[in-house]
Amino acid sequence: MQRKDLTLTPGDTLSLRLRIVRDAAGAMVDSLAGWTIVFLVKRAHDTADEDASLRKSTADASISFGGNAAYIRAEGSETRAQLDPARGHYFYGLRVASPAGDVATLYAGFLFLHTPPVRAG
Repeated sequence: MQRKDLTLTPGDTLSLRLRIVRDAAGAMVDSLAGWTIVFLVKRAHDTADEDASLRKSTADASISFGGNAAYIRAEGSETRAQLDPARGHYFYGLRVASPAGDVATLYAGFLFLHTPPVRAG
């Protein structure tokens, strides 16, 4: 797992691209068909997955694929409605499961929220 912190302004679009080159056995990955990918943003580490403030998953088709890449996107309306800037930070995690059943949390860290000094539109 890699620790990587993210920064987001509520109302901005969150857009992430994940590319998987090799699976746990070292085999090349050409397609993510059959993989399960979950991106969660939570208020606390111990918040249940189903209570996440923001959830994107292949199970609900909110993550799209292209070859060996996955595209995770939360529209500005979602980040504004579901993430409270007064809170300051959340925790996030990105977990994948291969068709063979190998599960890995690839990234996790803080999602820091800030309000910019300029607010357009």
